[in-house]
Amino acid sequence: MSEPKILKEKISSLQQIWKSQSQEYINTYPDAKLGTNTTLNRRSFDNLVHTYSKMISFDAQLHGLSDGVNVNLEKWDNKLVSLKNAIGNNKQGLINEYSTNIASSRLKTDKYNSNSESYITASFYILSLSTITFFIYKQLKQ
Repeated sequence: MSEPKILKEKISSLQQIWKSQSQEYINTYPDAKLGTNTTLNRRSFDNLVHTYSKMISFDAQLHGLSDGVNVNLEKWDNKLVSLKNAIGNNKQGLINEYSTNIASSRLKTDKYNSNSESYITASFYILSLSTITFFIYKQLKQ
């Protein structure tokens, strides 16, 4: 509809008009009751009615806009809930894909680095054990 600044200006304008016209109506009411000057009182009352109709129209516009936005947001909310449920149901599948190295390229790189570290560590332990057993065998043979 409009920017918030424009909406604030419109609301403050309606409030100022309402305040000034209601004050004028209150000030001219005694003269109108006495019958001396009814024109100003009638004019201020008509302005109050006109301002009130503008307020009602503005309120209807805001309610229409917010109802439309709420319907649109409700559709997106339903889509997000269904997506969240789909991801929740597929969580175990995603974990399995990560462990079997079928995930995205970044996860594959991480998995490759992790496997490389494991292979190097295992190779080191195997080489160390075989060296120790060789020297133990040499000591026992002598």
